[in-house]
Amino acid sequence: ACDGAQALKAIGQSIPDAIVLDLMMPEVDGFEVLEEMRSTKETAEVPVLVLTAKELTEEDHSRLSRNNIQQLVQKGSMNRSELLACVAAIVQGPPTTTPANVEPPSEETSEPSSKPAETPRGTGVPKTGDVVLVVEDNPDNMFTLTAILDEIGCKYVTAEDGQQAVKMAKQYQPGLILMDMQLPKLSGLDATRQIKADAALAKIPVVALTAKAMKGDKDKILAAGCDDYYSKPIDPKDVAAIVEKWIG
Repeated sequence: ACDGAQALKAIGQSIPDAIVLDLMMPEVDGFEVLEEMRSTKETAEVPVLVLTAKELTEEDHSRLSRNNIQQLVQKGSMNRSELLACVAAIVQGPPTTTPANVEPPSEETSEPSSKPAETPRGTGVPKTGDVVLVVEDNPDNMFTLTAILDEIGCKYVTAEDGQQAVKMAKQYQPGLILMDMQLPKLSGLDATRQIKADAALAKIPVVALTAKAMKGDKDKILAAGCDDYYSKPIDPKDVAAIVEKWIG
């Protein structure tokens, strides 16, 4: 489709498995297409990769976040194979079980292992021996994050709530924790506080993943013990840069 109106017409005729969406289009722009899709039951869950050259404002990010995009890619920021990998990831959809490419330590082991048995997925060569703990309760966001880690060849384990995050941190002693803030059972802030209060875990860097980036939220995040924060929606290059910054 060459513009937003054509896109909505095409979607109405045949619902696609996924959409690569530009934002700056005449008459009906990408934001309007996305909002129309999300307001309709039949297309509310269709994966969307936004591919744009627009310099996004805070309001732009908020609109995209509210309408649940799966990927945000700036034009010119990745090569063809990387873009194809992103499209493949959203077309395949989230797996039926929690993705992980690290086997847990044996239940017979009395002490948590800092070197868990590893079975990296994908073709990438791991850049580090450290494991990343990904804490996220949204299946689409979890799939996106783990797909990015697979792409850069990084080993990881996952948790879906704050209580599980604390348990997994003790079990694996990861090199980095990517922590969503809005979690069931125990919030990301409280999970971070518990992790940082444990002398054995206190030095593990925790990066907060949040849909909110207001000054007050940043202060609360850092006060809870988080070492850094990242505002959604998720961008592959940003996640790769975070991993490189904290564990190399």
